[in-house]
Amino acid sequence: MEESITLKSLVMSVLKRWYVVILAMLVFAAGGYWWSGHTYQSAYSATASFMVEPTHHTAKRIEAVTKTVPTYQDLLGNSYVLNGVQKKMNKVAGYNKSVDFLQQHVHSQANMGSMIIKVTVDGDTAKLATKTTNTLVDVFQSRLHKFTKKAKVRHLAPATVSEATLINKRSTKKYTFYGLLLGLIIGLCLALVFDRVAKQRSKR
Repeated sequence: MEESITLKSLVMSVLKRWYVVILAMLVFAAGGYWWSGHTYQSAYSATASFMVEPTHHTAKRIEAVTKTVPTYQDLLGNSYVLNGVQKKMNKVAGYNKSVDFLQQHVHSQANMGSMIIKVTVDGDTAKLATKTTNTLVDVFQSRLHKFTKKAKVRHLAPATVSEATLINKRSTKKYTFYGLLLGLIIGLCLALVFDRVAKQRSKR
């Protein structure tokens, strides 16, 4: 006659093999912790600010430049500018990005009625993000004359490594918790299986 399975018998089976549950939880929690580091790729952003000002400071020229600031923001993502950045950054150790990457990770903002533009670029490290951002401003400054003779770029605040921001955090706690939870489930199943096998062997 086959033994009936009750909640009490299941609990007793797990308690007998408690070490299996604990071991599985530890193994899978460690695996989750390792996986979080294995799949993690840091990303930083660095911001620099500069001013687009008229070559001749007259009220009319200042007004004209102020109105066309959005156009200058668009030029930051121009292939002619970004190719120049790419050429310079290829000489920097650790840099492995492309012009396509730059086009997707260059962001700028400007307040309405202002000639000041803030530009932000992402990078794998704080140093690379900072270097790329400052290089972009330098290249834009040197190549702006190809687009217009009526404006020039003046540096205001270059990007600095100390002010670079980590934009994605390593999810160590999350992956460790998931591993712990998975270990608990698998550990419970293994404890029940081992106990069942042991009982069958004892009946022979």
